[in-house]
Amino acid sequence: MFIKIEDIKQYQIWNDVANKLNGTFSMPLQIKNGGSSAGGMYLFNIKLLYKNVLVNVHTGLYEFPLRKNEYNDCDITITAKKETKENIELSIWRKDYIDRLFSFGKTRTGYKKFDKIIGIQSSRNVARCLPKIFESEDLREVFINDNYRAYNVSTKDCFINVNRRSSIRLENSELIISEYKLFCQFLDGLINARIL
Repeated sequence: MFIKIEDIKQYQIWNDVANKLNGTFSMPLQIKNGGSSAGGMYLFNIKLLYKNVLVNVHTGLYEFPLRKNEYNDCDITITAKKETKENIELSIWRKDYIDRLFSFGKTRTGYKKFDKIIGIQSSRNVARCLPKIFESEDLREVFINDNYRAYNVSTKDCFINVNRRSSIRLENSELIISEYKLFCQFLDGLINARIL
């Protein structure tokens, strides 16, 4: 029995998220040829605007397990893009033993608890804006309590690219919406500091 893609749980979740966020949902199939077998990957994508910044929420799911409704977790990547003339670099991660041992992530925001737990590497033009980016205590707490997400901001081809990647269990649309809202908190910090 052939199952229509519209009947698959993940399709319904992503379509529901796009409707709730007033975004545009697409899911092109990218064909992969592996010698004697061929298959594909659906590229689930939601495009929307947040304060004049283009945001994409996306993931890739292989075709065959998807058609059997077997997926329940995936990497969710959220990206934002805006034109710039500046060269911007900012990486944010949770410090571990190696960071402390070799003193990686020495860049400081001025918020003691935050700087103790979170490692930051930035270009000079961003370093001066760090206190403004992380001015919101709620945003700092999001980073402090987050063990599973990585953030990167960089300039490529005259665009600032903001990336947030996370692994979540894809059980309902509220999880993706929650990931999006957390990303928007970070975007607000970048917008307030006039990075974006």
